[in-house]
Amino acid sequence: MVSSYIVNHDSIEVSNKIFGRKTEAQKELKALIRKDVFDLAVKHNINLIFTVVVVSNMIIERFKLLLKRIKIMYLWIGLGIDKENEDYIREYCKKNNMKYKVNEQSFTLPQHISLKTSFDTEEYQNIINDFKNMFRNNKKMNLKVYDIEMVSGVIWLNINEIPELREYHNLILDHLKEKYNIEKIGFDGENFKFYSTLFQDVDNKEKVSELYENIDKEILINKESNINRIYFGVSEVGKVGTYKVVDYIELTE
Repeated sequence: MVSSYIVNHDSIEVSNKIFGRKTEAQKELKALIRKDVFDLAVKHNINLIFTVVVVSNMIIERFKLLLKRIKIMYLWIGLGIDKENEDYIREYCKKNNMKYKVNEQSFTLPQHISLKTSFDTEEYQNIINDFKNMFRNNKKMNLKVYDIEMVSGVIWLNINEIPELREYHNLILDHLKEKYNIEKIGFDGENFKFYSTLFQDVDNKEKVSELYENIDKEILINKESNINRIYFGVSEVGKVGTYKVVDYIELTE
């Protein structure tokens, strides 16, 4: 039997976008397509050159299973603050926002201080397990707000940097690069700032600005919070408001 196959351009494009070019995942997908096509030819005793334009239901189901196996998620890692201060900050924000109706999508996560720019990876569960093991004996610490800032529809608390914060950031970057070949992105590295977001509504900047002007800065500046957890959250799309906490560790006394 002499056989060849052609997969239409759209299929190739989807394969490249999802699996990357010449990756192991893409090779496995192509192998699945070849096998099903050749098995079908043998079944019907086809002894000629044929063209594959429509993917069979069997291949589609295998394709879906393969997608589940290599599911890519955006991973977020952040430090959590004590419940007393978290409740105080959230209640103060919600009370002040009653007049302006700014989007409260930031409230879908606990009040936190991010330790790295969120990133997409299919290894998110292994990475979470790695950092849980690395940081499980780390101690609680106190952090202080030194300013409140607004940038392009976002209001955040600037956190006074201490050596432990920079150490967390650098350890995370180094481990991701060494074990998973994940490069730093965005503001990762020397320019990374530690802050805790209050509001983010880039589609409503005027209202955010009005809200910012009416926040009593003195209430929150110099406020000290106890850092007692490390949170791990994931999102399928990587947008604010779509992340959910999937795991965390308690820091020790």
